[in-house]
Formats: sequence, C-alpha cells, structure tokens
Amino acid sequence: GLNTVWVQQGANTIGNAIVNVLETRPQDGLLVVGTHSNGIYTATITNIGQLTTAKDIKANDVSALNLYPNPAQQNTTFEFELKQKQKVLVVMTDAAGRAFRIIHNGNLGMGIHKLNIAREGLAAGVYYTTIYTEQGTKQTKQVVWVD
Repeated sequence: GLNTVWVQQGANTIGNAIVNVLETRPQDGLLVVGTHSNGIYTATITNIGQLTTAKDIKANDVSALNLYPNPAQQNTTFEFELKQKQKVLVVMTDAAGRAFRIIHNGNLGMGIHKLNIAREGLAAGVYYTTIYTEQGTKQTKQVVWVD
C-alpha cells in the first residue's frame, strides 16, 4: 500500500528479503533468484561442491516454534523448544525489518520456553518475532495484531 517503506538491504547481496522465485537451468548451472523487495540475482553453479548440502547444515537447535493467539488483540505467546542450553536473542521487528523490541536476551535451558509478548504501544498490523541462537539458528514467525 501507500504506507510501505522500502529499504535496501545491501548493494550486492540479497540481505533479509523474501525470495519469491528460485529457478535453475541445469544445462549451464544458471541460478536465478527473484526477491520481493531487493531485485533479481544470478549465479552460475559449476561445481556441486559450491552448494551447501543437508550434511553441512547444523542440526536445528530450535523446534516447535509457535505464536498464539495469532491474530491477537492484546498479548501473544512465543513458544519454542531448545535442544540444548544456550544464549538466545528474541527480537520483534516491524514490516520494514526494523528491530524495536528485545523480548529476551540471555541463557535459556534445554526444553520448552514460553515468552509473553505484550502489544503495548503497537498499532494494529503485521510484526515479526525472530529467535537467534548462539548455534547460528535464526527463525522468524509473523504475528498480526488486530483491533
């Protein structure tokens, strides 16, 4: 809409953008990535070693990610499970990707955690809650607050 704020993430990188299209051409290894807000990128993959395989990706140390109720009128609960004790940062961002609230920043033990997120000071709209772990995991959930 007219209230959309467009922010360039990086001149030569995809950054933190939604990828709408991912197309490959096996004949010459061409990879084309179309993003929602940051343009189109291409690369030529000439060696399978250039690709990350499932074995290269660390076992996901966060699971059962959930936000409820969603949509919410007042408070919502951010629930997740950690596979091991570690430092965790949970941040709220607006639709433009600007961080405005830290929900948690510190160590948490292994197991299921529930963090209460108050709507306080937020207009109705779409917001994002992202969890970052010291193991390198980053996962995001969208929350919609309604009047």
